[in-house]
Amino acid sequence: MKIKGILLKAGSALPPDVIDVEDDIDINDLYKLLNCNAIDTTYRYFGQKRFLIICDDEGWLKENPIATAYQKGFMKLCPVLAGNLLILGDVQGELPTSLGLRDIVCILDHGFKKRCSQTGKKHYALLLDD
Repeated sequence: MKIKGILLKAGSALPPDVIDVEDDIDINDLYKLLNCNAIDTTYRYFGQKRFLIICDDEGWLKENPIATAYQKGFMKLCPVLAGNLLILGDVQGELPTSLGLRDIVCILDHGFKKRCSQTGKKHYALLLDD
């Protein structure tokens, strides 16, 4: 079954894409989608809802890593994830759920901000409020 997710491409000056993926997406298809060789998962809350984030597990090991998610630290934003990432609904059973329209609007409106990379180029990044 197709489900909706949000794909953030590291370093892109364009806003994240809302995409359709299979709820039982194969690991090799995730590697292709995220353009990576290893993935990791984490969960984050936006408002009261929990979401699954699938990310490039080797994002920090690339030659010029690009932070794609930041978390509020003591008086500054701290980078926590690097590389491409995919946001899906929380897992129910063994499969992730689709993002609803309200989820997509909430995440796109409140979760993403433009940041400057080390080169001064602006790109989109996810702001995590934990």
